[in-house]
Amino acid sequence: MEFPEPQEIRKLLLNPSAANIAAANARLESLASFVTSAKDSIESGQKCDPRLRTFLLNLRLEMARMRNLLDSAAKFFNGLNSLQHAAGYQRNGLLSPERPGRRTLAHL
Repeated sequence: MEFPEPQEIRKLLLNPSAANIAAANARLESLASFVTSAKDSIESGQKCDPRLRTFLLNLRLEMARMRNLLDSAAKFFNGLNSLQHAAGYQRNGLLSPERPGRRTLAHL
């Protein structure tokens, strides 16, 4: 039985580009299918391979690491989005032109 590599998924998430997120998503779906089939075989009374048991125990740790990466990226982009709206920054990083009545962080 060949096990999926959750470490490879985590490596993709270290550089969260659109292509890497799409590749990680496809691998996560494959991993979910693998875990579901392993669960079904165990529930049907089949003996659990010790390598599978070790894999499933390590999977929890890898999933927690992936969740931390995704949470950190989400917090960063939420903060950046808030800063852009509060300070009047454009997507290219430059300040938006002054508009009458608009207050930026520089005015506060």
